[in-house]
Amino acid sequence: MDLRRLDHVGVIVEDLGAAKLLLTDLGLELTETLETGDLTAAFFKCGDASVELIEVHDEAQRLERLGEGNQARIEHIAFDVGDLAKALGALGALGVEPNAPPRHLPDRSMIWTQPETSGGIMFQFVERH
Repeated sequence: MDLRRLDHVGVIVEDLGAAKLLLTDLGLELTETLETGDLTAAFFKCGDASVELIEVHDEAQRLERLGEGNQARIEHIAFDVGDLAKALGALGALGVEPNAPPRHLPDRSMIWTQPETSGGIMFQFVERH
């Protein structure tokens, strides 16, 4: 599999504003904000990778992804790959299954793994266009 680099670490947060302020105070630069129907994500560059802060809009879904009593938790580790289709094939050969069909945005395509099939860790594989 063509793993090019660590792309980002995804962190589910209870309060995006507070989490953004902390990373800004730490000296990280906000480089991208992504709004979808169900969440807002903010990416902060750190070297060659980023920290993605994710606030889920629906309270019940946020609690499910965050876990009760948590203000934040690491949800996934993302790798940049050269070819998402090849990555899916290599993962399948290892018994690692995606949790949904690939998601396509104008600048990237991606999949996430079922943690139960990837050693208890959710990985994301991102192909940049």
